[in-house]
Amino acid sequence: TLPELVPVAISNLPATAEVLCTIYTTVPQFSGAYVSDTLISLAKIPASVTRLPGVIGTKIQLRLLLPALTKASAAILSQSGSVGCVTETLSAALKEVPSRDIVAQVTPLTGIFTSLLSLRDTSPTSFDRDSEDQVINCFIALVYKLTEKDFLPLLMSLLEWSEESVDRSVTFFNLTTQLSAKLQGLFLLFAGSIFVSLVKKLEDLKSDSKDKGFENKKRKKSAVDVVGEMEGFCLSTLFNILKHDTTHTFLTSDRFDTVLPVLLDLVGSTELSSLLPALTELPIAANNPRLWKQFNFQLLSRAKSPDVRTRQDVVSLYLEF
Repeated sequence: TLPELVPVAISNLPATAEVLCTIYTTVPQFSGAYVSDTLISLAKIPASVTRLPGVIGTKIQLRLLLPALTKASAAILSQSGSVGCVTETLSAALKEVPSRDIVAQVTPLTGIFTSLLSLRDTSPTSFDRDSEDQVINCFIALVYKLTEKDFLPLLMSLLEWSEESVDRSVTFFNLTTQLSAKLQGLFLLFAGSIFVSLVKKLEDLKSDSKDKGFENKKRKKSAVDVVGEMEGFCLSTLFNILKHDTTHTFLTSDRFDTVLPVLLDLVGSTELSSLLPALTELPIAANNPRLWKQFNFQLLSRAKSPDVRTRQDVVSLYLEF
């Protein structure tokens, strides 16, 4: 019987993976109770060893699968295990399930993703960037199934969640970097909702306010590392937004006036290779002679800085135009 067979098969993974695949394929309606234990065991072995996560994701109904994924995620994260089996299972499910069924389960899905995206915050000693990228790729698979109306509240929920810690903010802007690269021009529908937060993070990265922006935060690694990652993801997100603003409708005069001084304050205090793409794309996206003049005037004013590196960076920037 299943209650006798399945626990034994789970305890003998990965040798019994094909047995479990057969069970989940032939009697999925009776196998849901074993999903969480299966995934917890799979987290201890390389995901590439078996096709079991994909089978579970495609055979178990989403309404039964999500509670099991929630339970498995909590257990795996508490043990600092690999969440690859969870993301692989969920990705397989999202590709198979109709959009209407996914929309009906947005609340539990949000809970799962906020848990999985908390890797930096909850498992700092065992954090793996590849695992975070797997979670983000899975999230993007979800986004593809949602309408603008359904996705915007989810994005705002994640933005609010990210404000709880610096590590969460870094993860959030890693997500927006990858999401804006995948969605391209479609991301502009949501970019306005994160613009203020993005500019605020860049303001915190100014050389004269790094400590202020990151004070009273429970960091698990050095402030230099956190600042470097935050800077890279924020600037990459901004570049993707500006690059795909081909209709010149996103970058209004007000937004231009808001972000320009923040970017220029980073000249001389951050790696030019990180700043260059966003800063050079800014006047292109503006597509306005008045704003071009403003850009040139403010950039040239930085050439009067007493700091040698700032003056050199200004010259380097002009050589790129």
